[in-house]
Amino acid sequence: MEPIAPEATTLFSMISRGGWAMIPLLLCSIVALGVIIERAFWGPRLQKVLPTSLLQQLLSLIRSRQLEQALQLCRLNNSALSRVVTTILTHLHLPRGEIMDAVQVMGRREAANLQKHLGALSTVAAVGPLLGLLGTVVGMITMFSALAQQGVQGSATQVSAGISEALIATATGLIVAVPSLVFYRFYLYRARGIISQLETLAFDLVDELTLSYSASGGLGSIENQHSTGADGARQDLTQQQTQQQTPQQVVRLHEVHR
Repeated sequence: MEPIAPEATTLFSMISRGGWAMIPLLLCSIVALGVIIERAFWGPRLQKVLPTSLLQQLLSLIRSRQLEQALQLCRLNNSALSRVVTTILTHLHLPRGEIMDAVQVMGRREAANLQKHLGALSTVAAVGPLLGLLGTVVGMITMFSALAQQGVQGSATQVSAGISEALIATATGLIVAVPSLVFYRFYLYRARGIISQLETLAFDLVDELTLSYSASGGLGSIENQHSTGADGARQDLTQQQTQQQTPQQVVRLHEVHR
């Protein structure tokens, strides 16, 4: 008598034998795969967040006190670096503590953008094993219910079906959760590294600007400089205003002598 060939195990057959828990696990796997692909191709890169060429141009303009040109350059670029530097330049008229607060608010926004969709990946990594465990419990309940109804000599098919459902659900939950957790950690630490570099650069720029220009009497807001047609620092504005007011003062002096 020839032995019976075992039934070929396919993905569809495993899903059908895994029970109802396979449906949410399948949805979780689709979500995790989508996030992994999106972060791999459209996720943050160091050159996108901190472009080297833009950074060099901004440092050159800032150190030469061409702040209006630096602000215009930032507005022409769409990067986290340009947005942070814009925040610093437009708050230079405030005390250093308030500038740091504004930078931190902008930094939190950029951090949320860099870590976008990672919460979904973390949720899949946490929920996957739980769904697998739930499927395992349901499969064991099915198996013991068959044993209780038909006794120890009950249908071996029902018992094996319950065990199979339990094991398949557990394995699927782990298969979904393990890669999700690995990629979540990878993308999270990569984003944190970029955020750390961005924060360090922002704080260094704040220190450099506040220390450099506080000795010269401080700077006005860049927005106010742009609206009044000035070219740079408050010192230049003061000189221009003095030159404009001097003739009026001379005329008033002549009227007093008359």
